[in-house]
Amino acid sequence: MVKLYKDSILISTFDDILANSNSFDLSAAIAANGDGNYTATVTALGNGITSIDGAESLISPLKVKISNQAPTVTLSFNEHISDLGNALNGYYGQTVMIYNGRFSDPNSGDVLNFTFSSSNPDIVTIKDIGNGMVQFTRILNPVNPVDVTFTITADDGKGGRVSDIFKVTIN
Repeated sequence: MVKLYKDSILISTFDDILANSNSFDLSAAIAANGDGNYTATVTALGNGITSIDGAESLISPLKVKISNQAPTVTLSFNEHISDLGNALNGYYGQTVMIYNGRFSDPNSGDVLNFTFSSSNPDIVTIKDIGNGMVQFTRILNPVNPVDVTFTITADDGKGGRVSDIFKVTIN
């Protein structure tokens, strides 16, 4: 039997280890419980006849740091600045662009949450309109050209985040 402790608290017991096993993978149990100091004990269980039955052995303490890889920008909005600038400075002053697929996370299963901001929301707003699309809307026509910086941040909820930051001049 193997018992796994995190910070001196029992978190898992594995009773189904074969008597002749010489290795056991604890990585799934450790990954599920995150960073911490781990200790494992092994108790020999047999048929009650040998002298080692019931004897417990301590496996050296394990310090484990689970690494979360941050999301990445796979296609920056900077590659479409002229299109965005032309749309915002045009007659309608509004456009929709797709942000879905512009970010990825190397950790399988991580779900990305997005936030959006404009450095000057009195001039241009940015908002999520669903289905992986973001809408930019010009609110005012400035007297002089104004640079507006937009930030789209992808957060994996596990400490990893990345932002795509881009600037458009509004006339």
